Amino acid sequence: MEVLIPNNPIEVNLATSDDSLLQLYHERWRHQDKRHVKSLLNHELNIHVNIQDELSEACIYGKAHRLSLGSRNNCSSPGELIFADVCGPFDNTFRRFQYFVVFKDQFTKFRCVFFLKQKSDVASAFLEFLAYATNLGHIVKEVISDNGGEFDNKEVRMFLKKKGVVQRFTAPYTPE
Repeated sequence: MEVLIPNNPIEVNLATSDDSLLQLYHERWRHQDKRHVKSLLNHELNIHVNIQDELSEACIYGKAHRLSLGSRNNCSSPGELIFADVCGPFDNTFRRFQYFVVFKDQFTKFRCVFFLKQKSDVASAFLEFLAYATNLGHIVKEVISDNGGEFDNKEVRMFLKKKGVVQRFTAPYTPE
């Protein structure tokens, strides 16, 4: 016979009263309403508990709400508002492309994707997209992108200024 000590200690949760038992199941069941938890414990497990008014921090944050962001800038024609974003780097197994840039028209929801070998190729893809939109007869009025250096460089700024296109940048860490 040999004494074995486990590498991972066994954890045991213990409720000392009915009130803490209700709180324990409330937290385990992803902060369900306590009346619902009491009903389930009573009907399914035959455990009778009393409801207390203890609120957990997670419940408060979960029930909090934010004001609406409002309506987006509605466009009346294709090309008025274009969103741009770069994704990557990825492993270079797909023809040695590590990045891609996507341009999305707000009015038509049309997306145009360019695959890039280097992040510095974004400027040329951007200029190619603007030429493509112009050839289709659309007038690009505004471009919105993140504050990445690929969109905020001298070459792009000068080209947009010459074409009369407004360039806006989103605020950092605001995905909405």
